[in-house]
Amino acid sequence: MEDKKTRREFIQASTAVAGSMAFSSAILGQSSGSSTGIPTRILGRTGVPVSMICLGGWHIGAVQEKAESIRIMHAASDEGITFFDNAWDYHNGKSEEWMGEALAMDGKRAKVFLMTKKLRARLCRLHAESGRELAPSEDGPPRSVAVSRDGV
Repeated sequence: MEDKKTRREFIQASTAVAGSMAFSSAILGQSSGSSTGIPTRILGRTGVPVSMICLGGWHIGAVQEKAESIRIMHAASDEGITFFDNAWDYHNGKSEEWMGEALAMDGKRAKVFLMTKKLRARLCRLHAESGRELAPSEDGPPRSVAVSRDGV
């Protein structure tokens, strides 16, 4: 049995394909390749070009061995990933400490845009749901501690 498309179905499918191609071209037109081939984009209003792929600190702290974690971060940087993300409470600070050590080696820090954050809003919501007040010790370290952990 032959499956024939109606004219309407053909036009809808063609429009969807054309739209996705235009969207892809618009995204790629805003990016440029690094010397390693990983596309980059300007990060918001910072004016800083970063890789479109980000290395997340949560996963770095989940690695069993610090040496393996550092190897992963160095390989990512060497291959052109220039955007690293972290937070003070990922694995009780282990992610920041390991990332700080990795970036302090061989001038890696100068090649990476490092984003760090505090997840206080999430903590406040969890405590509000439980009816318990947020203790000062649960607020996380001051920004200076988080920054020094990351070796910045």
